[in-house]
Amino acid sequence: MHVIVLSGYLLPLAKAEAEALIKATGGSVKKIDDNLMFFEAKNTGKLYRLGLAHSISKILLQSDKKNFFGDIKKIKKVSGPFAVRVKYMNKRKPAEKKIIDAVWRQSDKKVNLRKPKNVVNVFVTKKEIIVTRLVTEIDKSFIAALKKMPFKKPITMDPRIARAMINLTGLTKGSLLDPFCGTGALLKEAAELGFRCYGSDISEDMVRGAKKNLAFFGLRAVLRKADATKLKSIWHKKFDAIVTDPPYGISTSLFNKNMKELYTKSLRSMKSVLKPGGCVVIAVPKKLERSVIINARKLGLAVDAKIEQRVHKSLRRVFVRLI
Repeated sequence: MHVIVLSGYLLPLAKAEAEALIKATGGSVKKIDDNLMFFEAKNTGKLYRLGLAHSISKILLQSDKKNFFGDIKKIKKVSGPFAVRVKYMNKRKPAEKKIIDAVWRQSDKKVNLRKPKNVVNVFVTKKEIIVTRLVTEIDKSFIAALKKMPFKKPITMDPRIARAMINLTGLTKGSLLDPFCGTGALLKEAAELGFRCYGSDISEDMVRGAKKNLAFFGLRAVLRKADATKLKSIWHKKFDAIVTDPPYGISTSLFNKNMKELYTKSLRSMKSVLKPGGCVVIAVPKKLERSVIINARKLGLAVDAKIEQRVHKSLRRVFVRLI
């Protein structure tokens, strides 16, 4: 059994992302306790891709608090050099030193806090104490990369959300299209994760900027100026996944298109270039959620997941997965 420490930022999206990726790699989620996700998997190698998670650890002991100090004596001795980190998942904090001492007694006593070979993460929840060995710390360098992009706009997508949306597809490879690519932030994440990337935007300025950004990071994607409501006439192929974050629709129109009409026609257009069995992950303003879902069903797409996000006081959006 393993455990993922999920990000507290957009926790519902973090849960959906992790579950989709675990299932895609042949694993299964067993339990979710606040921001801890417990799962079974033979291989955790693909989980480094997570955008809204902190770490993955292998469980050595899962014990209720009253039996912990007896149960800890039954685990295999921890080999060093190692370090112990106690993480409290609620406000009540039992004696940290006692927990560390209990782990130390079940070790070869070789401690190295600066450069440990093994890191023992101990998670203390409301009812349990879980002793684990760290498998992977999620590399967060992709977040800071956003600041280095030479072409940026206020609409540039948070890279954590971009990765989460990509992982919501349940795919780890294949062709991916973003028909509202903007600055190319989502395509950057998809390309880094190994997808064959394609993007388009109605704005020539955005297409040039996206090309500049992807070239800056040494990444490849096919980019074209295109109307998202007429994708079939531009892309003479079909895609494994379409992942996109269209305009929020704070204004009433976009390039002379009514927002509701834009989403309706764009969704029909996306379906026309989606492979059979493919997946669409789209961010939708809350006020258009019902309309988008009704139109998706008319097109033969099933709503597989919905996760809501509060963007700011006057705007909520929903991440919708369609299959």
